[in-house]
Amino acid sequence: MESIFCRVSAQFTQNIFAKLDPRGRGYLDQNVLERALGDVTEEEVRQLISTLDKDGDERVYPYELNLAILDCLNEPDPLPMSRPFTCLLREYGLVE
Repeated sequence: MESIFCRVSAQFTQNIFAKLDPRGRGYLDQNVLERALGDVTEEEVRQLISTLDKDGDERVYPYELNLAILDCLNEPDPLPMSRPFTCLLREYGLVE
């Protein structure tokens, strides 16, 4: 049975991708994230992609972002998140 965290996280991920990927490419790359997170540096975006990108192709797919969001939601005492990841989650209402 699917958990509420999985359903909620998947919906947030779909919402994020719908806003960030209007052409429907199905992934986020350096350019897309730099535009979306205008107040972070190019290097910070590269680090964010490196953290989220599980298959090493320098693209973030919905399942990769969903895994990161689930990790964030499920951690009782989460590690400090990177500034770009926090900005991304804040932008879409996942953290305050």
